[in-house]
Amino acid sequence: MMNKNVEEVASYLEAYEYWQDAVQKLHHILFDENSTNDPAKIKGALNREIRAKEKYENARKKILGIG
Repeated sequence: MMNKNVEEVASYLEAYEYWQDAVQKLHHILFDENSTNDPAKIKGALNREIRAKEKYENARKKILGIG
């Protein structure tokens, strides 16, 4: 295993879980027939997913030593 400190690993795993949660919520809004059609809620979910993915990508680059 790569020699990483506990804080980097915890930050990476937290960012990954947060992003996956945001993706699931976005998919629910976009693909569930019983979900909302409110454009503001859809835009909010999209923005949350984008920010979560950016946070995950930053943590991923840090833990891999490429960013």
